[in-house]
Amino acid sequence: MELTFYLNGDFVKASEAKFSIYDHGFLYGDGLFETIRVYQNKIFQFDRHLDRLFAGLKKLEIKEPQDRDSIHKVTKMLLNINGLDDSVVRITVTRGEGDFGLAKSLCPNPSLLITVSPVKQHSEDLYKLGIDCMVVSIRKPPIQSIPSDIKSLNMLNSILAKEEALKNKCFEGVMLNIEGYVTEGATSNLFCLSNGRLITPDLSCGVLAGITREVVMNLAKSIGLDIFEGFLTPQELYSATECFLTSTLMEIMPVVSCDGKRIGKGVPGEITKELQRKFKNLIKRQIAEEDTELTKILTER
Repeated sequence: MELTFYLNGDFVKASEAKFSIYDHGFLYGDGLFETIRVYQNKIFQFDRHLDRLFAGLKKLEIKEPQDRDSIHKVTKMLLNINGLDDSVVRITVTRGEGDFGLAKSLCPNPSLLITVSPVKQHSEDLYKLGIDCMVVSIRKPPIQSIPSDIKSLNMLNSILAKEEALKNKCFEGVMLNIEGYVTEGATSNLFCLSNGRLITPDLSCGVLAGITREVVMNLAKSIGLDIFEGFLTPQELYSATECFLTSTLMEIMPVVSCDGKRIGKGVPGEITKELQRKFKNLIKRQIAEEDTELTKILTER
């Protein structure tokens, strides 16, 4: 079955969805996106994703294509139209169509694309055995050049990092900043356990404030872990007792080696596994809460 997307006010088949060659998202990477996970037709952490999207639009001075309620309604309609329970939603907003040039005044109206697609699950073996990563040569741009709190359409930096990792048979490439501190993976945030503390790079290092990152930090606090956001060197990463990556699509992925150096015992750690369990339970609770709320609404009718 061909998927249906939402493009600038219309529901269209995927093969019929077309952007103008003058769209500044295509020409210059001028825009933002959010990737959002859907479990059993329930959109996970949707409000937080919209918070980040709208904050990014404000910072880039891109006009809001629709209000939050409208985007939420359209997304739910897309899920129902496509009949996908476990899926991935991507919301893309560009500055819109305009003449060649960089001035934002050239694009009076933003473009909005919302897509829904099946989830491409990672192998369960990766979660059970853990993955290998490497510190790549490509550096994360300083936040004075490209603000890291904007989930930009321009992913060239991450593409280069990912490709370097894959060429070296690693699952993920970890980028350092100009000062040599660990920032994040090409498509993930990074955590490590050291001396009983859960450490993750500070946002000022050039790290995207991942939604799953935030969720995991709250879960870690709920089991009594001390959370430290700071400046992490590659050597401190190598000597960690546990390490894992987080993102919307991979959730919590254990790391068992970096640059060929074994991390901890070389297997997923107990804290990592406990956080994985907590994360799964959180998803189940959200699904149950939404089902209860829907039942209440239907009963009141």
